Amino acid sequence: MRPGSPSSPSLGGVSAGRAFWFAAAVTAVVFVAGIYTSNFIVDSWSYLELSKTVFKDFYRFNTLRQFESLSPYSNSFPPLWPVLLALIRHVADLGIYTGYLLNGFVCIGLLAGLIRLFQRIDFPGWVGAVCYLAILGFSPFLEDALGAKTIPLSLLLLIGALLILFGETITTLRVALAGLLMGLACLSRFDALPAAFVLGVAFVARTQMAKVKWRRGVA
Repeated sequence: MRPGSPSSPSLGGVSAGRAFWFAAAVTAVVFVAGIYTSNFIVDSWSYLELSKTVFKDFYRFNTLRQFESLSPYSNSFPPLWPVLLALIRHVADLGIYTGYLLNGFVCIGLLAGLIRLFQRIDFPGWVGAVCYLAILGFSPFLEDALGAKTIPLSLLLLIGALLILFGETITTLRVALAGLLMGLACLSRFDALPAAFVLGVAFVARTQMAKVKWRRGVA
């Protein structure tokens, strides 16, 4: 059995599965408790307002936030989060809590991604769960998650690209998928661009290293 596989016990008998469910339960408690606190700020309501324009007059803004542009359309926020909110609200409109609930699922996805990432680099899965709990306990991240904002989604997308980078093989299709995830991360938050650029350089470097290794193998 490969070290770090989901079914193999980790250090101290803690399996990746148990670590996942423990961290998921902590996340659920945090989000349930967060319902009774006010974490929504101006940005939270701005995303909600923009989501109302996705299917009509896209990105027209009615609240003044831009002081150097006379355009009635917003240029303050990237579009991915409002689009996701609009799609979900089209099925079940929970108002401002739509993004709140969505972030709960995004955090669970981030937990799973981090566990898998640490397994890819030969660490026990529970280390990924510990890393996730440390991130969840980091005040700016937690406030963003409970405030129905976009740091969790952007981080999840970048972790997805890292999973592909540390995969066993790099194919054209996987690179394209990683590029899509990095692009979506930038459409979630503009400040994801530097991380996406570094990841892009890492993909190029790994591809070049694989070519050199292959040439040495056939020489």
